[in-house]
Amino acid sequence: MRGFTQCPTSGTISSDCTTSGNLNITGNTLTVDPGVTMTVTGTLTIRGGSTLIATGADVVAGNFNEGYGGLNTLTGGTYSISGTFDSGGGGDFTMNGVNATVTGAANFNGSDIVISGSTFSSASFNTNLATMTMSSSSFTTTGTGDFEFEDATVTNSDFSIGGELYVADGTTSIDNSDIDVGVGFADGVSQTAMSMNGSAVMNFTNNSTIDIKGHVDAGSGADVSLNNSHMYVTGNFDNTGNGTVDISNGGTLVVDGDYDNTGGGNTTVDGGGMVVGGDYEGEDPVVTGGGDEDCSGGSGGCCGSACSGMPVTLVSFKIIAELDQIQLSWQTSSELNNDYFNILRSSDGIGFEIVDRVAGNGTTNEAISYQWTDYPPQKGIYYYQLQQVDYDGSNEFFSIKMVNFHLSQANKIVVYPMPLATGEDFFISFQDEKIESISIYDLSGGSSFNLDYNEELNKIRVNSSEMGLKPGIYVVKITTSLGQYSQKLRVN
Repeated sequence: MRGFTQCPTSGTISSDCTTSGNLNITGNTLTVDPGVTMTVTGTLTIRGGSTLIATGADVVAGNFNEGYGGLNTLTGGTYSISGTFDSGGGGDFTMNGVNATVTGAANFNGSDIVISGSTFSSASFNTNLATMTMSSSSFTTTGTGDFEFEDATVTNSDFSIGGELYVADGTTSIDNSDIDVGVGFADGVSQTAMSMNGSAVMNFTNNSTIDIKGHVDAGSGADVSLNNSHMYVTGNFDNTGNGTVDISNGGTLVVDGDYDNTGGGNTTVDGGGMVVGGDYEGEDPVVTGGGDEDCSGGSGGCCGSACSGMPVTLVSFKIIAELDQIQLSWQTSSELNNDYFNILRSSDGIGFEIVDRVAGNGTTNEAISYQWTDYPPQKGIYYYQLQQVDYDGSNEFFSIKMVNFHLSQANKIVVYPMPLATGEDFFISFQDEKIESISIYDLSGGSSFNLDYNEELNKIRVNSSEMGLKPGIYVVKITTSLGQYSQKLRVN
């Protein structure tokens, strides 16, 4: 079909179309071809077991509504919704490979929701449903927008929550995922950033992290489990109900403020670590698995095996994609003989390469913050991992984090030829940026050298032939007037 004035409700759309008013897709499959823009000025509704396939296409609507009857599915596409996004008329709903930006609120009600391989940004994210499954996806609430979990199963995903996180009744499981809460708040001590209903359960596993900028209210009987996972709270932690906080298997809980364990609350540390910066009140924590036991007694402290058994205690590791760069930041609560961190990057989550290293702080019991900026050469999904290396060469790897990088255009710096023959020079093509320095190092993080270079028309000749580089993989770091780039160079 070609030349639509009004968008159809089934079939294939192969050229731009606009519907003035509402468009209802009921019990049909509608495909929007790549490169095509489908515009609905009113409300776009899918219901009755409908499928909307928009891989590589743009969908623009005033509002979005997913309605009753059967499984409704969105596959692919970039959605720009100027109003609200509402799902849940009784049927199940699936989103796969969708990039959605919603100006208003997102509301998910009454259905089983599955979201995979997607990015979703909205003013707030509210749920009242049976179950929600989230995998390999990114979620953002803008400003100080709130977010709600209810009976959610989350894997390999990241969340940037501008306001408060509400955890409703039921069990929410977080696996290998990263959650930042209260990022829109002016400070981390003036407001509650996470609230849990009385019977809510949150289970964190597989090196998940949650950074909470504010206070935590664990409710009258809520349970929190940190199994090989990490929670950092800038404010106070209120566990005055009869709920349980369990820290195990190398997990950590760091509370900058006070920890209140009065009123029947239970706190256990089994092979993990707990740090309280302010006062600890109430029942002493039950500490097993070895380690210190000085969390309680009023003045806070550190308890559990993680207080002394780990060379570096990592309390947060987060990644934020910006217009033309990716920001990595991480924080440690203590370090022992920490020489440096290797930063590893991958495009598939399997094969990683070292793109830079950041010096550690030796031995310290103070909180240390680190930052590093990456400038990937093209848009797409990227995976990052930290490797911590001691002075004696022993090392450990921390959890892998994923980010969806939507770059408006590829970086204007390219290293070539690839591979480079031994004894030859390589070149760097560039536009509109002044090269300030060029260095190269091998993948072990050592043997770093500054390189001499000569500027030619729209390119730079790097005098690598004088370096006597042996065959292998190297990282070239290029510092310009606009930032820093790291790219791999293979020498044969």
